[in-house]
Amino acid sequence: MIAFSHYDVALLSRALWTTLVLSVAGGVAGLAGGVARACLRMA
Repeated sequence: MIAFSHYDVALLSRALWTTLVLSVAGGVAGLAGGVARACLRMA
């Protein structure tokens, strides 16, 4: 029971970390895209 609970928590933690990393990566990609568009507009 405790082992299952621990595994469940580890799985949830991994899912949260994955979501966090993906959202941060998406934000960075969006920011880079915006900067690239601004540079293209200025050029």
